Amino acid sequence: TVVYGNDTGVNTGPGKTDEIFERIKQASQKIETLQGDFVQKKRVKIVKEMPDSSGRMSFKAPDCLRWEILKPVTMGFIINGDHGRKWQGDEGRLKKFEVSKDPVISVISNQVFAWARGDYDRLKTGYDLTIVNDAPVEIRLIPLSPVEKKYIDSIILAFSENEEHVSRIEILEKKGGLTQIFFSNMVINKELQEDLF
Repeated sequence: TVVYGNDTGVNTGPGKTDEIFERIKQASQKIETLQGDFVQKKRVKIVKEMPDSSGRMSFKAPDCLRWEILKPVTMGFIINGDHGRKWQGDEGRLKKFEVSKDPVISVISNQVFAWARGDYDRLKTGYDLTIVNDAPVEIRLIPLSPVEKKYIDSIILAFSENEEHVSRIEILEKKGGLTQIFFSNMVINKELQEDLF
């Protein structure tokens, strides 16, 4: 379902909203690979302040993602098709895991895949979408899946000025936790090493 503007969205009608999605889709269609840095800020109700994490993200179309946190601890995950592996620590062994059973990894990877491929039809089947801002574009997603709804209240995707990639993801959790991911130094269609995935 797509929500065409309300108290919390910009006042866009169906035509304007479809035009915005089409614009973003066109901008992302040329993406084969995407690599850049991110800073992840997490806030939970019971802890006053948590240290920021920083790391690197690598995406290769259609369904490969490497998400590495480098500071303050080393950890990360790799998704290659249906297969997921994660690690913790510098010498961490890769452990297989099911993506669908890890709600935060599932949300992050689904968002990255959807926007890197411009696959908004896929997002529309799983979320109510509202355009919150149209310049630069910000979209709010409310999950429809009962499993995701247990953990996630809403997600914001904020796009770069040229609309080629997302510059910020915000995940608001049901229990009041907030994860914000800010992307920088994004490079499109650089050749990536095969062994990253």
